[in-house]
Amino acid sequence: MTEGDKLRLKRQGREFMDVTDHPSLGALNAQRASLVHARPPVPALSNSTRDRLHAVMDSLDDKHLRKDIEILSSFWNRNYRSLWGKRSSEWIFSHVQDILNSTRSSSSKLTTGVFKFAHAFPQSSVIARLEAKDDNTRPMDKELVIVGAHQDSLNYRMPFYRAPGADDDGSGTVTIMQVLRSLLDVDFVPPKGIAVEFHWFAAEEGGLLGSQDIAATYEEGGAKVKGVMQFDMTAFVKDGTRPIIAFFNEAVDLNLTSFAASLVEEYTELPWNYTSCGPVCGSDHMSWTKAGYPAIFATESLFQGASCVPSTNGCGLTEPDANLDSQ
Repeated sequence: MTEGDKLRLKRQGREFMDVTDHPSLGALNAQRASLVHARPPVPALSNSTRDRLHAVMDSLDDKHLRKDIEILSSFWNRNYRSLWGKRSSEWIFSHVQDILNSTRSSSSKLTTGVFKFAHAFPQSSVIARLEAKDDNTRPMDKELVIVGAHQDSLNYRMPFYRAPGADDDGSGTVTIMQVLRSLLDVDFVPPKGIAVEFHWFAAEEGGLLGSQDIAATYEEGGAKVKGVMQFDMTAFVKDGTRPIIAFFNEAVDLNLTSFAASLVEEYTELPWNYTSCGPVCGSDHMSWTKAGYPAIFATESLFQGASCVPSTNGCGLTEPDANLDSQ
């Protein structure tokens, strides 16, 4: 598949996985799964955890979200094959470093780090990690909880022209920055045996290239991924459309989705529902699902109410404006 083929598909509103580099993604985990028992259901949260989550939700505001998305969408584009795409990923890396270094939770109980995951194209993915400092769990036994969004944007008509991508997916990118910041603000420390990672994926618009590279690396290394939550388009809805938290019900783990929906009911006033769009759209959760890991996808509205519908408005052309509705 050429880059021109990809652009033609994008202009037609068709999404895809470019599996050229990872045709066997998921084969190893499929073999491993045949040797173990079925995954247990997601347990309910303890009362202490629920109380702490309420405290986090009560402290949220959109100050950082608006500032971060303004900077991110000021890059000419975030095309993964361009110099701008490289520069935007470098900004994300340094900004996440600043969040880790400046948030008051430089707790002696927490180990943090951020690094770039290099690909065959100029744009790097960025991964931040949180884990308990006194956790003696062997690295091979540690379970991972991953929160992700894709950082790239693409002008489907003129690939190296302007593509601010404020909604697709600048909004998801800054959303998970805020999740990271909020956890640090309340001195969150993952339980022993678990590490929490934040992934800003490169090259989603090129066919989920960045997330496939990472998922394949984790699969080959035998990583124990407990769950992945992907945020793609989280801040804008069409005029006249009521905001809603929507969970995709295709290419996802439905047990984990049900657990996430229960969190929406307890911690937000927004309604939620399932949505789907058949073969015409998707996101990086699909790489993890294909690799055999439980993954889910949350977005800003039912598919019909999304501000970014590939076949009608090009998505990456979206500019930030006064209608930004932080969720």
